[in-house]
Amino acid sequence: MHQNYIKYNTKTASKSTPSFTGKERDSETGFSYFGARFYDSDLMTGWLSVDPMADKYPSLSPYAYCAWNPVRLVDPDGNRVWPISKIYNNSERKIISGMYRNNSGKFHGGVDIVHRPKVGPPNTSGGSIVATHNGKVVISGTSKTAGNWIVIENGNIRTKYMHMEDISNYKVGEYVLEGTEVGKVGSTGRSEGPHLHYQIEQYNTETNEWEKINPVEGNILKVNEKMDVNLIDPQKMIDNSNNVAQTINLNEVKIIESKIVD
Repeated sequence: MHQNYIKYNTKTASKSTPSFTGKERDSETGFSYFGARFYDSDLMTGWLSVDPMADKYPSLSPYAYCAWNPVRLVDPDGNRVWPISKIYNNSERKIISGMYRNNSGKFHGGVDIVHRPKVGPPNTSGGSIVATHNGKVVISGTSKTAGNWIVIENGNIRTKYMHMEDISNYKVGEYVLEGTEVGKVGSTGRSEGPHLHYQIEQYNTETNEWEKINPVEGNILKVNEKMDVNLIDPQKMIDNSNNVAQTINLNEVKIIESKIVD
């Protein structure tokens, strides 16, 4: 009996040609390049390393990509420095104001991030807001200016997420992991439209005060939606610091000399 089949000979393909994943092949290794990791699409063996953030997400397989949802999510470096996704409901993430407001030049203290559609209303509400680092919730509720907001603290670093649609489900004292959804983009409090006010603060031990630091890489003080900028990673700041939350102090062990008696 004649049997119809298709024979695949992937090894004859040029390493410069795209793989079945559609991703560009790395010129040095020949593997499919996904930014955070490499994928061997010729032998169908999968990822050549685990997710760089695997220890932060024990519920997911370390070989997962974009939390099993690569259609909606993008993970260029294995980290999560942005509190909202790049795309939501055909609206693109934009920073409309930096540490100093674009319209007035007054000190702002953080960044305003929106999901802005190409046509239609100025901003889109409802996008997920995620924690950019591990930490404990120290504020969760509502205020006249911040609206529905949440503050997450870890050692000498804390982040603030303001103007959310609803009060966060996380309560004061609860611990959240980086990448955990803590709310939705809204327009509560002193707000002129749906956006997230995102703020990073660092504790100054000399003044005993929390000081606002610029979330934008390169310390760019005024940012508009036409600028291509990235945010700093508060989790890396926590990991690299010697704060109490990340340090485990072991009790001193005293060695007592003993003798064996026959």
